[in-house]
Amino acid sequence: MSNQQPATGGLEKVILIVYDNDDESRVVLAVGQLFQGVVYVLFTAGDVTAFQQRQSQVNIVATGFDITALERENLTGVEPLRLTGELLAQFEAYVVGAMKRFDIPGAAVSVV
Repeated sequence: MSNQQPATGGLEKVILIVYDNDDESRVVLAVGQLFQGVVYVLFTAGDVTAFQQRQSQVNIVATGFDITALERENLTGVEPLRLTGELLAQFEAYVVGAMKRFDIPGAAVSVV
C-alpha cells in the first residue's frame, strides 16, 4: 500500500509505502522524499511487536533524517496562518480521506 503525504519544507513529494509480505509478524515500510529530482528513501523493517515497542526510537531516527541539500525555512517571527475557510476545508478533506484509506471509524484531531 502506498499513499502520498503532504510535502512540506521545500520537498516536492513525499510517499509512504507499506510493503505487503507473507509474514504478518514483520513490518516493512519506506518513506520517499523527492527534492530537485532526487528521491531520498528511509527504509524500515522489523518485527511488528519490537517495532511497536520501539516506536519512539524509530521516530527519532526518522525525524533526524536530514536532506542536507534542502535549506530549512526559518519561521522565527512569522505569523501563523489561521485554519479557516479554504485552508480548513482542505485540512478536513485530508483527514477524512486518510480515515477512509486506513479504515479508521473516528478520530479526534487537534491543531496547535
